[in-house]
Parts: sequence; C-alpha cells; structure tokens
Amino acid sequence: MRYIRRVGILGLLFVYTTLYAQRYEIRTAKQLLSSATDSIRYVDALNKVSALYLNCQLDSGGIYAHNAYNIAARNKYLKGIADANRNLGRYYLLRPQVYLATRCFDHALIHYRQAGDSVGVALTLAQLAVCYHFQRNQVGANLSITASFKSVIKPSDSIKSFLLVTYYAVFINDSTTRRAAKSALNELNSLNSQSVPLNVKLLAQLYVAKELIEAGKMDTAIGLLKNNLQQSDTSGLTYMSLYTCNFLGTQLAVNRNKDSIFYQQKMIEYGVEGGYTGLILGTVNKLASYYLKKNDQTRAAEYSRIALQIMQQQQEGIKQGEADYLSYFFGDEKLRTLKRQHESQSALLASTSTNSRFAYYQMILIIIAVLILGIFLSVIYRLYKLSYSSTVSLKEWQHELVIGNRALQQNDDFKNKLISMIAHDFRTPLHNIVSITGFVNEEVLTVTEAAAMIKQVDKTAEYTLQLFEEISRWIRTQISGFKYQPISLSVNELISKTQQSLGQTLHEKNIRLVVDIPPSTYVLGDFEMIQFIHRNFLHNAIKFSSDNGIIRIVSEKENGVVKILFVDEGAGIDKDILPQLFIWNNTTKDKDRMNKGAGLALIICKDFIEKMNGTIGAFNNEDEGSTFYYQLPCIEI
Repeated sequence: MRYIRRVGILGLLFVYTTLYAQRYEIRTAKQLLSSATDSIRYVDALNKVSALYLNCQLDSGGIYAHNAYNIAARNKYLKGIADANRNLGRYYLLRPQVYLATRCFDHALIHYRQAGDSVGVALTLAQLAVCYHFQRNQVGANLSITASFKSVIKPSDSIKSFLLVTYYAVFINDSTTRRAAKSALNELNSLNSQSVPLNVKLLAQLYVAKELIEAGKMDTAIGLLKNNLQQSDTSGLTYMSLYTCNFLGTQLAVNRNKDSIFYQQKMIEYGVEGGYTGLILGTVNKLASYYLKKNDQTRAAEYSRIALQIMQQQQEGIKQGEADYLSYFFGDEKLRTLKRQHESQSALLASTSTNSRFAYYQMILIIIAVLILGIFLSVIYRLYKLSYSSTVSLKEWQHELVIGNRALQQNDDFKNKLISMIAHDFRTPLHNIVSITGFVNEEVLTVTEAAAMIKQVDKTAEYTLQLFEEISRWIRTQISGFKYQPISLSVNELISKTQQSLGQTLHEKNIRLVVDIPPSTYVLGDFEMIQFIHRNFLHNAIKFSSDNGIIRIVSEKENGVVKILFVDEGAGIDKDILPQLFIWNNTTKDKDRMNKGAGLALIICKDFIEKMNGTIGAFNNEDEGSTFYYQLPCIEI
C-alpha cells in the first residue's frame, strides 16, 4: 500500500494538462511548432508538447522540455524557462530522481515570480508540496500547499480542481488533516464538471473508489475503477492507465482475487510502453518471484530480464543526474582549457617525433655522403650534436608531459572533492533562505512568524556569505599564488574580535567563554588567515557543546613557538575520523562532529597554517570533549 500511495502522489504532477485524447492534442500542438513565427511562440509550443507527452511517453516529454529550456534560456524568456523547469521537475520525479525534481520546481518558482505569473506560482507550489510529502517533510508540504491557495485570488475551476486534488492526496493519510482532505475531495466533486480537466476527473474518481473501499463497498469501487481504466485507455493517458491498473491489482490482491495478476501485468505493459519504468520495478520483481514459485521459468525469466533493464536505466540516470549537479555548481572551462593544452602538447610531441625520424634518415644520407666526399666531416659532426640535443630535449618534454598529466589528474580529483564539499555546505542554508523568503512574499506567515524567520534568514545569510568569501579567498590563493608577509599580532585581540562575531551564538546556548592567554602573547602570521582559523575552531566548539557549557582558550609557549588550544566539553571526535580530520581525500566520515558539513573549513585551516609555517591538530580530552589547536612562531614582548 505504501508503494501505491507513492505512485498516486506522482500522478498529481500530471493532472493539469488537457481535456481530450492525448494523441489528437499532441498532433495539434506539433502543428503549432511548425507554424511558430518567433522564438517565444516556439518555446510555448515545445512546453505544451512536453506537458502532453509526459502523460503518455516520458522520454519524449523530457526531450521536448530540455529543448524548450535551452531556447528559452538563450532568449531570456522567463515564463518559457519556468514552464520548462516545471516540466523537467515532472520528468525527473517519474524517473524517479526526487532531488533533481525538487531543484527544477524551485527554479520554476523563482522564474514564475519574476515573470509575475501567479497561476504558475500556485501550480508549482502545489507540486513542491507533493515533493515534500514524498520526502516525508509534512511541514514543508503544509506550508507549500497553503501558499499555493493564497497565490491566486480567484482561481478558475480548472486551477482550483488541481489544488484540491493535490491537497487530498497529500493529507488524506494524516489523521489530523483527514477530515479537511475529505472536504477537499467533496468540494472538487461539486465543481462544474466541464471545467475540470479529464486527468483530475479520473484521479478524483479513483480517490472516490478508495473512500468506497474503506466504507466496505468493494464491488461498487471495483466497477468505478474499471470504468476509470477504460476512459484512461481510450484517451491515451498511459500514465493514468498504469496508475489505475496498479490500484486495481493491489485491491484485488488484498481480496485474493485471481484477476490481480492480470492487472499487475497490464500495469507493466503500460509502464514499458510509456517509459515509466522506474515506477513498475517493484511489481516486476513481485511477478518474477510469483512465476518462479509457480515453476513457470519462461515468464519468470522474462520479468527478471525487464527488471535488469530497468535497473540499468536507473543507474545511467543517476550518473547523468550527478553529472548535471556538478556542472550546475562549477564551470569546467579551466579543465577544458587544460585538456586542450594536453592535446596540443601531444600533437607537438608527435610532430617532434616525426621530425626526429626525418633527421635520422637525413643523418644516414650525410654519413654516406661524407664517406664518399670526406669534405663534409665537420658538417656531419655538427648535425650529430644537434640530433643528440634534440633527443635530450624530447625526453625532457616527455618527462614534463607525464608530470603535467599526473598533476592534471590530481587537480581533477581535488576539484571533484571540492565541489562536493561546497555543494554540501551551501545547499541547505541557501535553499532555506529561498524557501522562507518565498513564503514571506506570499504572505502565508503571520507578522510574528515572518519577523522570526527574517531574523533567522539574516543570520543564515550573514554566516553563509562570510564563509563563502573566506573560501573564495582561499581558492584565489590556490589559483593565483600567495605571497606570505607575516606581521606581529596580539592573540588576545584576535580572540576578542572572534568572540564579538560569535557572541550571539554563545548567548543563544548560554555558553561561557574562558580565555586564559597572557597579554604579552604575540604571534607572527597573516591576520585574515588566523581569524579564519579562530572563527572555525570557536564555531565548532560552540556547535558541539551542550547548553550552559564552558569553552576554554588557553596558550602554551615553548622554544619560540606558541600553541593556542580551544577546549570544549562536547561529545568528542570519533576515533576513526580523528587522524583524517584535515585531509581532503579521506574516505571516512565522523558520525558525531562532522555530520553538519563536509569538513572543507578544516582543510582550509590546515592550508592556511602551513602557509604561515605552523602546525595544526586535534585530540580528544581525557575526561570529555575535544581540543583543537595550532602552533605558530611567537614574539616576546
């Protein structure tokens, strides 16, 4: 039943399309493509064809949506970009790739708001509610669906029917909202039937059948579902036919009806026909097991083969989704430049090798000529020296090329790790900022709630911007080089400034900061680098300390070196991750301290401290908590 509900939720993404048979509508929409006179009309036609195909042929719908997005992006057509993103969100959710779908819906929402399209905003918010429900985020789903109703002042029956059926599907299984969900279904059934899209009607009838089953009226419900299937099949709505077969097969299986197998087989046929293979994998596996128990090896092998093909397609889709994700967060122009340089060097090496062979044959001819004439002995000697010099240069070029290729591979590996870290550290806070700001713009929240959220947004934005600027500065030192010019700095003054910047965080957790560093403690270093280390060490200590705790910052001086230690009373560091805290290519994860980020800040701290000729480290305390420290040359004052 859990699988049934999930498939049903996915179906909501396809209900707002058209009233009539898909094949006729697709032919009509394609005629608009051939008659479009400008790029805007062409993009609108592409998006319409994509939306229609998503009901009957998933892959075709995805291709048209991608084409629409590319053309709209080149022409900066906001509504076209938004419509394409919404279609791509539907496509990815049926792959199923929930993260990519959510990202596409987020982008669609932003562009609809910029274009001032309130209907698009309402539909996209409703579809985001479906995504949140699918991810078991009922708070996000509730906020999104509430905002969708408030986005359009007087929605048409067509739009209202979509919002009502979405509300029912998202909240019917929650005991606290079940009564409101049933009211939404009743209100939907009372709307003008001619204004309600066919998909909404069919989905509403299916939910009515669900209510009849719960009321014990099984025969009436089965009849309604069979009528639903006939209408879906006649109209060419492959996805709705699949969904109805799935629901029928499940309900008949509960009652041990032999027709259950027939409808499950029909569901698989519709899934393969329409490309909805990600939704039928569970049923395919069940039928393979069923026929295996029946000793029907032929059918068992057939369904096993279908399951293998589906899993291979899903793996390819996941890989493509990850490639899209990295491409979105980091331009590969530099990597492409390095690859072109590598190809140019390879061509030069091949050309040099050809010239070397030519020189070799030339030298043979000269030697023969020298044996005959003798007068060219000195010329041959000089050519020999030239050939020897060219061979040495060629070997040097080859050696440099090998070294360059190795460095390119290491830089590529580091880039991929860096992108993963930055994406992990920034995705969640930035996504929260966009979502909360959107809800405030939609006036969904009260003044008090909005004020509290705006304060949180301000705090999150300030911290994220500060972290982004510090990481950007570090990346520039990696790319353009860094000239270290140390100056004398008071550790007490540095700690005081760090305490001021994090004072609000200390106050929120009521943590007492004890600084025990002599006033005469000065170090040689770079101000911004040391402050980056201080902020990160103190921020981590606060994050992993309990409320009303104590954090101590102390110093130890020995042989011209001062050690600054940040001591907390938290849970400590997992022993498996402790040796690799400051290593960028570690393969383990700290289960306690590192669960809130990818550890990029500590890697940058290590790079900074090494540039200042110091050392950095961490260890667990004997009683409780952990200690992070760094060492730098000190100055006696």
